[in-house]
Amino acid sequence: YIGVDASTDRFTAADMCAPPATGQGYRDFGFIHSAEFPPGLPPGGNVHYYLSDRTGSRSRTYTLRLPPAQGPDVVTRVDMVADMGRGTLDDSKTWHQYGGPAVNVSLALAADAAERKIDAVFVFGDLSYAMGYASVWDEWLDQIE
Repeated sequence: YIGVDASTDRFTAADMCAPPATGQGYRDFGFIHSAEFPPGLPPGGNVHYYLSDRTGSRSRTYTLRLPPAQGPDVVTRVDMVADMGRGTLDDSKTWHQYGGPAVNVSLALAADAAERKIDAVFVFGDLSYAMGYASVWDEWLDQIE
């Protein structure tokens, strides 16, 4: 493992655009950590990383696959998804109109990534349908992770 410095930031309800996100829908997200990977990492390789602090406390290890090499003969495969929504496998926290399909999309993307059928995913449109409730963003991030 190579250590890199990270910056830490956070946002408050005042940073949100409108109610309910600025009031009852707001939830403290905690800290947002950002760091740049060091140069020279192999294209298409995996980076395993974790977050730690000066006390030695650390997160679980995460894996990120780097983009493929650049060049005129290099193919980059991208899945594009819009208006995904969010759901759960047991429908406990799901708007029934799109919960099941949202989970199916997440599972299909994860399978494509695991089989190295895709190099990247672009997600755009209404991502989580959070409707101003921050906790829904957490559910959506758990779903796509």
